[in-house]
Amino acid sequence: MQQTSHYQLNQWDAEDRIQRTDFNSDNAKVDAVLAEQAADLSAQAVKLAKCGNCQLYYTTYTGTGSGNNDFTFPHKPLFISVFGDNIYFFALQGAPYGTGRSGGTGSGISYTTWIGNSISWVSNNGSLSYQCNVSGQTYWMVALLDASE
Repeated sequence: MQQTSHYQLNQWDAEDRIQRTDFNSDNAKVDAVLAEQAADLSAQAVKLAKCGNCQLYYTTYTGTGSGNNDFTFPHKPLFISVFGDNIYFFALQGAPYGTGRSGGTGSGISYTTWIGNSISWVSNNGSLSYQCNVSGQTYWMVALLDASE
């Protein structure tokens, strides 16, 4: 009797006597391979579910010159970055403050509040420049959102 090259399944020749135990052995081999593949697919599905759970979000806004910067996103923001003329601001989900920095040597912090899909921030020293909220100034924002929520 011949056997397949990959799983050694029985391949009967015309003169071979067919036995129930040969079928049972082949079925056990096939069952073991299918079970292994099912476990691999299940593990891959878990990994795949974790992929693509972030969304890149882009917007622009014009500074108001007063108060907090308040933004609500389609999903929970994990990280935001704001850029203006010679200034940038970064904040990371859960951190109590974000940092603004000019292209020169100056910098300042802003107190941040994270609630659900929203973030609010205000300069700790009243600097609207480091807060990225100078009246009439255009700012560009990129945010990394948690698309799984």
